[in-house]
This record gives sequence, structure tokens and C-alpha cells, in this order.
Amino acid sequence: MENDKRYNEAVAKIRALEPVLENADTLTAGIMARIGELSGDNGRHRLLAAGRVSAAAAAVMLALLAGEIFRPAQTPPTTGGKRADIRELLQGYEGMQTDEIVGSIAERRKKSEERRDALRLRSEIIHNK
Repeated sequence: MENDKRYNEAVAKIRALEPVLENADTLTAGIMARIGELSGDNGRHRLLAAGRVSAAAAAVMLALLAGEIFRPAQTPPTTGGKRADIRELLQGYEGMQTDEIVGSIAERRKKSEERRDALRLRSEIIHNK
């Protein structure tokens, strides 16, 4: 208990004393240098990490772009594993004029749209039950 009393008195005396500052410029320069060292390392590490992330993102973007540019063109339709000849694909249209072909295609498109609309309506009816 006596030691605690002495300790508290010593702490009180130390707190009451005003600090005496010698070579304030040297102390200030040392503090500023240390702050610069600490913040410079963190800033440098953050900059390097951001650079690495940016480089990785750029590499991925370039790879995707190169994949799009150098992707082979879609292969033409095939029949039975062989390349289809345009004449084979147009056999159903032999003897028809251009207007008839376009009309035939338009009719098929119309039927396809009607079929799609009927399926959509059927789906709505089923889901609304």
C-alpha cells in the first residue's frame, strides 16, 4: 500500500512537470520523416496492388477481345456430316420466282409467329390456374 502511495505521488509529480524541449527542429524533422516513411510504404503498396488488379483486368479484357476477333466464323449448315451445297438447301424452291420464294418464307414466318403466340397463350393459361 505504501508502494502504491509512492507510485501515485511520483506519477503526479511527473504529470505536473512541464516538458523541456531541446532541439525542437530536430525532433520535428524526425517525426515528419517517420510519418513519411510509414505512409509512403502503405501508399506504395496500395498503388502496386491497384496496378496489379488493373493489369489483370486489362489482360482479361484483351483475351476476351482477341477471342471475339479471332473466333472462327460459324460453320455452314451440314447434312449428314458433310457440308451442305447451296443447291441442296434450295431444292424445295426450284422453279419458283424470287417473289414466290419471299412469299413462301413470309408465310412460314407468319405460321411460326402464330405457333409461338399460341404456345405463349397456353403457357399463360397454365400458369394462371
